[in-house]
Amino acid sequence: SSMAQAREIWSKYSALNEGIISTTNTVSEDTWVSEIEDTFILGELLPFAVEEFASQTIALATCLTNRPFPILEMQLTYDPPEDMTVYDSRFDCPISFNQPRNLIFFDVDHLNDPISLANEEVFQLCERQCQLFASRMSDGNMLLHQIQATLVKNPGKFPSLDRKSVV
Repeated sequence: SSMAQAREIWSKYSALNEGIISTTNTVSEDTWVSEIEDTFILGELLPFAVEEFASQTIALATCLTNRPFPILEMQLTYDPPEDMTVYDSRFDCPISFNQPRNLIFFDVDHLNDPISLANEEVFQLCERQCQLFASRMSDGNMLLHQIQATLVKNPGKFPSLDRKSVV
């Protein structure tokens, strides 16, 4: 098992987490970037969600591999904080604010880092559980999730009964 497998499983089953942000990972030969999108129109709360995602990613990858997991660069859509001390100490990388997209760049070579306590049988079991949960969600709750997403993405605007039947 490697970070590449862990990243793939995380990406594949991230819907089980029902986060307030969505992430898309793009990996090429020399680049690994996560794009963070605001799922629920967070406004002033977006910086906290991005910081949480970046911090969780660092912590999880470090824990899984027992190796440092630095962020190479961050490009963020929002204004910089008045005091950059916390950002500098936590992320220790170049950070650009007021950018068109929220992008976090990682070292693609870390995808080859082995998982320190890897166990192939446990990995297969966990993946089967994720598949089971994902299929249950899509089977029974698809309409519920569509309605929730529509209501959350359009605060204060409720669709007509005709529109609800289409959703």
